[in-house]
Formats: sequence, C-alpha cells, structure tokens
Amino acid sequence: MENAQVDMSESKPRMRWAIVVLIAALALGGSVAAAYFLFFRLGPEALLIKSFGRAYAAKTMEYSLSLEGEIVGSATGDAAQALPFFAQATPDKPIKSLLRIDGVLDHTDAAHPKDGMTMTLASTAALGGAPLVGIEERGLNRTVYVRLTHAPTDFPIDLTPIVGQWAKIDGEALAERFGVATSTTDAVKPSLDAAQKAKTAAAFLELKPLRVIEVLKEQQIDGVTAHHFRISADKEAIKAFVLRLRDIRDDKASLAYEKFNDDLERAWPGIRIETFEAWVGKRDGLPKRLLLQAKTAESKEMPITGATTIEMDFTRFDAPVKIDAPSDAKPLEEIMDMLLSSNGSKP
Repeated sequence: MENAQVDMSESKPRMRWAIVVLIAALALGGSVAAAYFLFFRLGPEALLIKSFGRAYAAKTMEYSLSLEGEIVGSATGDAAQALPFFAQATPDKPIKSLLRIDGVLDHTDAAHPKDGMTMTLASTAALGGAPLVGIEERGLNRTVYVRLTHAPTDFPIDLTPIVGQWAKIDGEALAERFGVATSTTDAVKPSLDAAQKAKTAAAFLELKPLRVIEVLKEQQIDGVTAHHFRISADKEAIKAFVLRLRDIRDDKASLAYEKFNDDLERAWPGIRIETFEAWVGKRDGLPKRLLLQAKTAESKEMPITGATTIEMDFTRFDAPVKIDAPSDAKPLEEIMDMLLSSNGSKP
C-alpha cells in the first residue's frame, strides 16, 4: 500500500489546472455542446421548426430570394393567349428567367413594423437577358411606397415617365377595400400570439407537412457552420396543416385556406420536387438557407413544361437596419394621372 500512495502536494496544482481548463472549455464550447444537445434531443423536424420560430421572434432580419425558371414547352390554347410570353418557348429554344428579391424586415416596434424590398425580373426571351422589370418597395406600418426601377418594354402603355418616382399607397384603405396584405410584413410575419405560435409548432411536429428524410454533411453558409437537411413534402399533411392553422388563428370565416388547398390539389400532379433542402445554424439555431428544385409537367392546370430552382437565404438577424419613407413620394392618384397624361389620355 505504501507504493500506492500519491503525493497530494503535486496533484492539487494539476487538479486546479484541470478544473480551469474544463471551465474554459465549457465557456468556449458551451454553445457547441448546446447545439449538439438540441440536435439529438429535439430531432431534425423539431430543430427545423424551432429555427423558424427563432427567426419569427427576431426584431430584424434580411433575406434574399432567387428564382430561376426554364420553360421548355409552349403554352397552348387559351393559356397561349393569356400567357403569350410562355408561348415562345420550344425544347430547342427554352425561355430562361431569373427573379431576384432582396428584402429586410424591421419589427423593433411591433406596433409599427417596417420592411423594404427590391425585385428584378430578367429573361432571355427579351432584351438579351436584360431586366424586364425592376421594383423597389418600402413598407412603414400600413403605408407602402413603391417605384419602378426598370420598366417593361412590351407593356400596353409606356411606363418610362414614372420610372424612379416613388408612389405612396394608403395601405389601410387598400386593405379595407380589397382585404389584401399591403406589405411584405403582412405576408411574412402574420400576427400570432405566444399561445398560437406554440400550437402552430406542435401542429407542425404532429402532422409533419415537411419531413427530414436525410441528415447531410454540415456546410458553411456565409461563414457559419450549419446543419444540412434533405426534406420531403407531403401534400395531404400540408393541407391538414393549413386547416389546423386556420383553426389556431380562429379564422374560419376566411376562404383563403380552402382556396390554397384546392390550388395545391390541382397543381400537385404536375409538380415533381427533385431537391428540397434546408440549412440551420449549428450554434444559433436560426435558418440560413432553403433550396427547392422542381420540374413541371404539362397538365390542364399547368399547360407549360419546365423547371424551377428557388433559393432563399436569411441573414443579419437582430442587426441594425434603417428604413425611411422616401422624401419625394407622391400619392398613387397623382402618379396615375402622370401616367395617363404621358400616354395621351386625360383623366
């Protein structure tokens, strides 16, 4: 037993250093450990819905969306008359288009939300790939400001006189008259209280309209390590989730939910999702990117054939942003008068 005795005078300093190193490791790596805990404890679907819950709770965020489309089959019949742009497409000469949207949301003052957005649509079918149309929008509470940054050339009337001119739209009056959302804040962050948010997350986990079917290799998104998931979409589960959302929001008088499901039912047979992926920050648990690639087969409801790629990035959560009302904005009625006068028609 004498040979087994330990000199405690030497072991105590080593133990203290071990404790210091352990505390430092926990302090530096705590967020990483928490991320691993959340991943294995919650599971991929829960982590995914939790990430969007965190995004919803953010005061500010920026996003970018790109939609690349390729039409390889011509529209026919009534669709060709309604969509002459698509009627130009052939397998040998497809129409390729790119829609780009960059936006910012500011809900620092929840009673007076703000948003800003720029949108550009370009296509190989006109102007050799130059922008077909460009729009910039700013929303301050229920007032919306919009201006054209690039006017389409094939429009029935000449829009160039109003390019660059901000138009002010009374969103409150528009919503009351037509019952429509008047800014991207209405569409992106609908009003839900804490209990409704919890019920929505629970419904998502129960019904699983989106399922994580594969956990892919982690990737770097804008310098941030992110979990990478491959997802599948279930049509019937999506429809059930939409109706559950209607009940959660106590919005049974609205027909929008049934209309969405009817449209989904008609369009689904002609859509084949080839890739659906999501990236979630490993440390912060926030959504980083969504990617959807799908092909469209010709059907009665969709008389064109083509492919679509949608990629959406989310960045700068809770970062400072500045969204101001344009100082040179004019009422929409005045802009319309300008447009009619410049095209030879007096109001």
